[in-house]
Amino acid sequence: MTSIENQFEFVQQRWCNADDFSQVGSGIDPIIGQSANALRPFLGAAPVSHVDADKPHLSLRNFVHLEGGEYFFAPAISKLHTA
Repeated sequence: MTSIENQFEFVQQRWCNADDFSQVGSGIDPIIGQSANALRPFLGAAPVSHVDADKPHLSLRNFVHLEGGEYFFAPAISKLHTA
């Protein structure tokens, strides 16, 4: 991880919290997506379908909560062996 902003935050904001990342209109990621709404509808994932009736319809409560905190440094194992 060389850049928190370009790696973790990018994935969270542009992929997990995108309303239509997996498919147009699918909703945010049902597991780790973050939303102010208590219930999150999720329409589809796989298989990709353009017919809403063929997509799985889920409505999940938020159960993964991201909180501000620490970013940890993890050195390479090879470096630990030489230290």
